[in-house]
Amino acid sequence: MNVFEQEAALDKSADEGVWVAYSDTFRLKLGGASGPQYRKVQEASAKLIRAAYKGRKVPDDAAEKNTLHCIANGLIYGWDGGLDENGKPRPFLGADGAPLAFSPQAALDVITQLKRVRDFVMLFSVDDSNFETVAEAQTKNS
Repeated sequence: MNVFEQEAALDKSADEGVWVAYSDTFRLKLGGASGPQYRKVQEASAKLIRAAYKGRKVPDDAAEKNTLHCIANGLIYGWDGGLDENGKPRPFLGADGAPLAFSPQAALDVITQLKRVRDFVMLFSVDDSNFETVAEAQTKNS
């Protein structure tokens, strides 16, 4: 496989996302920061920020809000409450103990409240090696 095929496979893996366990009761499907989906969200968000501030300094709170928006909409693709003893996904439970269905808004709420989850998502998603195994399997199967 040449470097162009490797990069295409890595982009595909980063764009489709991979499941990763944050804990026994929380798994996330995460995309890569180098993948097309995240870049698309980030570029659209940057365009809005540039238009809103027209060359002025972006306030820290607006920059933080923008970063969280990009993570929730560009890196988190889904979640569940981990796997049960039969290998089936359990529902993810919110702070109130009720099942919390995935949506970009729910993801934004979770990463706003749980800073360690936000940091985990960011660190995982910027490391292309987290997507290489999936990318290698895709190229072997094609």
